[in-house]
Amino acid sequence: RLSGMTWLRARPITGRMHQIRVHAAASGHPIIGDPKYGNAVKDAKLTPKRMMLHASSLKTSRPSDGGTDQEVVRLNLQVPIPDTFFELADRYGQGRSIRAADRQSLRTEA
Repeated sequence: RLSGMTWLRARPITGRMHQIRVHAAASGHPIIGDPKYGNAVKDAKLTPKRMMLHASSLKTSRPSDGGTDQEVVRLNLQVPIPDTFFELADRYGQGRSIRAADRQSLRTEA
C-alpha cells in the first residue's frame, strides 16, 4: 500500500466486461486513469499516461489448427508490469515504498 494508492492483484474467474474496474470503484478504490469508473479529480493531479490496469497473465484455450472440435491448444500468456506503473509511483514520491526486489517480484509473478 502506498500513500493514497494501493497495488492490487485481482484474479477474476469470469471474463465479465469491466468486472475489475466496477468492483474497484464500488469499494472506493477506483483504478487510476479509468475514464469510466475512475476519479477524474484525483487523476487530473496524478496525470497518468494510461489506465493503471494491466493483465500480467492470461490463460485461455482455442481450437487446435486442423484438429478436431475436441482438440484444444491451451495458452498461458505472461507480460511483466509496465514501467509506467513504477514511474507513476516514483513521480509522486511513493516509488521508494516499493523496493527493487519487490519491483522485480511484481514484474515476474503471475
